Amino acid sequence: MLVSKSFPDHALSSPGRNWQRYPARGHEAVSCIVEKTGQGGRYNSDSFLVNIINGYPMKILIVDDDMANCQLINHIVKSYGSTDIAANGAEAIGSFKKAHEEKEPFDVIFLDIMMPEKDGHEVLKEMREWENKNLPFGKGEAKVVMISALDSRSHILSSFKEGCEYYLLKPVSSDKVETVMEEMGYTR
Repeated sequence: MLVSKSFPDHALSSPGRNWQRYPARGHEAVSCIVEKTGQGGRYNSDSFLVNIINGYPMKILIVDDDMANCQLINHIVKSYGSTDIAANGAEAIGSFKKAHEEKEPFDVIFLDIMMPEKDGHEVLKEMREWENKNLPFGKGEAKVVMISALDSRSHILSSFKEGCEYYLLKPVSSDKVETVMEEMGYTR
């Protein structure tokens, strides 16, 4: 596969290493392999695969107190972009806010519901309140995928009311996660 796309020179520094992000956010992901050719900021497919959203790699947060689930999801989504892991709700909120402070917010968050300290519902509510207070309307909100063994109608409906985009029932599988990523518009 050969994909070539023109980027502003400031969009990428060293491909695959010290990416420089800039604040423009978008929800259309383009999979491509990039390498700076030295021709006016053009990048081509001779170097490595990475998801690009408005010129920078996708960022994913995985939140689950079960490390086996974190590792499984990480293994499935790491080809979409960079991943971070939080073991509980408090860590998730900290990572979420820090990413925004550094102007490198998460594009997708996989969020377990049943966790110590703060459950997924509390975390999602706090994240959405922070986004509503600090971001321009509809700009830069993370797409949240709730993950749970809870299949009751009330848990599913409350997750959507709180602002999640998808709800995955455990056990998590690569087919389920890849389907959700594809439905959100992300490709490898």
